[in-house]
Amino acid sequence: MNPSPPPRFVLLSLLALAMSACSSSSQPTAPAGPCDAWMDTSLSPDARAQALVEAMTLEQKIDQTHGDAPPEDFRVVLGIEELCIPDLTVTNGPAGVGPGPEIFNNVPATALPSPLLLAATWDPVMAGKYGDVQGIEMNAIGRNLLEAPDVDLARIPINGRTFEAYGEDPWLISRIGVANIQAIQSHDIIAMVKHYTVNNQEAQRNFINAVVSERTLREIYLPPFEAAVVEAEVSSVMCAYNSVNGAFSCENEEILTNILKGDWGFRGFVQSDFFAMKSTVPSANAGMDLEMPRADFFGPPLLEAVND
Repeated sequence: MNPSPPPRFVLLSLLALAMSACSSSSQPTAPAGPCDAWMDTSLSPDARAQALVEAMTLEQKIDQTHGDAPPEDFRVVLGIEELCIPDLTVTNGPAGVGPGPEIFNNVPATALPSPLLLAATWDPVMAGKYGDVQGIEMNAIGRNLLEAPDVDLARIPINGRTFEAYGEDPWLISRIGVANIQAIQSHDIIAMVKHYTVNNQEAQRNFINAVVSERTLREIYLPPFEAAVVEAEVSSVMCAYNSVNGAFSCENEEILTNILKGDWGFRGFVQSDFFAMKSTVPSANAGMDLEMPRADFFGPPLLEAVND
């Protein structure tokens, strides 16, 4: 692994945290203490993230690349108090803020109509109102990253996730998805578009290899993700369980680095679907940034790989 400049997966995951803090209206402009260099909101997010990375040990950097999975809350990346890094708290929710850890099970959230029904309105304004509810309720429960929207195409009716996406038309999915993301993120919540990519069937979903021509990939499966990145400026992307043309999505350099971060200029971070990672070095070098829900590959194995 290349130690200089700092690995991109580390820098970008921290940048997202810094941007999240920067956007909060309650954040002081220049807090006193050891975190001054990166908590000063008069500086750009890039400058703040760079200052933070430079102050971190290798072990602290790696701690920010994986979930922590305690029994009471398996959707969290623990912050580092001495560096003023807050917890990254994750919640599922394409159909509204979903059920989650015990720490907020007693806080009610709205069971929104199916996203498939939302798309049937052909109304981006309605998709924005839908996202407003999601963003408002995320703030109400005190979480900061929403795993939504799902922009996978409806290609196989019995896919268990079809109801939480927007149908089979790439153009319609793009319009609804962009409006939804913009509304969610207008409430200082990190949206996460998923499941990248060609994750469209339930049978053998965790390991099936989707063989797709480049034209089909670019014209059918990728446009909703491209719109989410280029138009909506989504802050995070979830890589899927399946393989695409022979490489697992979370270690697929073609889709993560060449297309997502190269062609589209994505500057956020890539999170694995839960337990979707299959490797350490191949995933890191391909552009995977955050392993969830625990440190199977991006904990001690990543530290060993960097030191080797």
